Amino acid sequence: MDAGYGSVSVPRIQLKSEVTHCTPRRATAIERAVLMVARRLAVEPAWQELSLAGFFERYLQVPDPAPLIEHSLDELRSVGLVKVDTSISAGQVRIGQLAISTDSGAAPLDDELVPTKPRQDIVFHQWDPIRSKLERTGGVARGGRPEASHLAAEVFRDAYPGVLVRQSVTQEDHAWRRSRTLVKGVRELGRIIIWSSARL
Repeated sequence: MDAGYGSVSVPRIQLKSEVTHCTPRRATAIERAVLMVARRLAVEPAWQELSLAGFFERYLQVPDPAPLIEHSLDELRSVGLVKVDTSISAGQVRIGQLAISTDSGAAPLDDELVPTKPRQDIVFHQWDPIRSKLERTGGVARGGRPEASHLAAEVFRDAYPGVLVRQSVTQEDHAWRRSRTLVKGVRELGRIIIWSSARL
């Protein structure tokens, strides 16, 4: 007896996503010293009035440290590790005016790593919303027309598998990804519906 098997068009959704990421780097010797001072000495009254430049000259034997300090402070401040009044010149900053940013966490200090400024890159995936599967693709594919019998893609119009995209990106081989790369966020930039036939 014929069971009446047929086929139905099912949607595959081609996703274009933007990934925000950063790759921590090794801190320079000057940066490590600034972080140590900000973390350990800035809270000690005996050290708070001494200038950072004076500390480098007297205790670390660094001549004319202001230019080096200025560059390091700019870097550490730009990635949110250190707080310091930008109106004060690097040569005049006192140790007591330094503070570790509570938003950045302690991991970069423990590992002697500092975060870099976030970057954005584009990735493409094909999402099967029925099976909740995601596959990386090389670029944009053309959308097709569904057969007479098809599942409504409108159901998934506002759905974006952000968790799947993020997990997938951390395991994929991208030119910008390194072993220490941190994915800060993903967001959808566009989508195309691709129809394929599935047997019932």
